[in-house]
Amino acid sequence: MRFRNSFPFVFFIVFILVVIVVLSYQGCKTGKQITQTNSVIKAASGCNDFGNLDPDSEKGQSNQLKNRAIIEKKQVRKISVSEFLKSGEDSAWFSKEDLDDYVCVEAFLISGEDQGPESCNCDLASEKNHDGDIHFYLSDKLDAKKYQSFIAEITPKYRAKHGTIKENAYNMKRVKIYGYLFYDKEHRKNSINTCKTCDKANPNPRTIWRNTCWEIHPVVKIEVLD
Repeated sequence: MRFRNSFPFVFFIVFILVVIVVLSYQGCKTGKQITQTNSVIKAASGCNDFGNLDPDSEKGQSNQLKNRAIIEKKQVRKISVSEFLKSGEDSAWFSKEDLDDYVCVEAFLISGEDQGPESCNCDLASEKNHDGDIHFYLSDKLDAKKYQSFIAEITPKYRAKHGTIKENAYNMKRVKIYGYLFYDKEHRKNSINTCKTCDKANPNPRTIWRNTCWEIHPVVKIEVLD
């Protein structure tokens, strides 16, 4: 009789335990599915436009500009190489609105260098795998030093669209580079125009390897002129 009276209570307890176990299992399963889905999305996209940074952060927004689409446009603004090779404080050479302009410049391509992991590629690239950016150094003369040059950058999106490209593919050639203006303020210490403590008369090539922080980045198209 006692057993019969206690049966509803025992059944209720068992039912509650079963519900808890089922919900816990579903929670784990759902969490696992979410994790797997995120992994698949990340694997499919490689890396989003903000890289591995907060989209609202200043550097995350810079990454978005670096990772712009590689799309050729009909309206092109021509910029002379001398505009990139001026001396002095360079932050106001171009305006914020100029960053939206599709531009081109003709110059001698002195050299190129594969780059490795950066936040804009989620720190996934490596020089060895040739899957990161390429720095192209451009100037108005073939014997220019790096600190007498400006930079145009090939991005992983360009490499994905156009196939394999070597860092030395255009060395010592006169080229026409198309792309977008970008001011890489991270490298003010590496630009002879904006470094504060460098010896401007005899700059150290390890630390001073550009004339200006202004770049063409990303590069959309390259034409060999000579």
